[in-house]
Amino acid sequence: TALLRAAEEAGARGANGLSMLLYQGALSFSLWFDREAPIEAMRAAVVL
Repeated sequence: TALLRAAEEAGARGANGLSMLLYQGALSFSLWFDREAPIEAMRAAVVL
């Protein structure tokens, strides 16, 4: 997005919504299944 481009041009590190989705999903997985989420498999699934 324009906001991410502007942030990167200003020297900031931008992040898209995929990383937020990944960690929200990991938290949900942990809450539902009462075990640690397979974060690397999940990361590969969203192609970060």
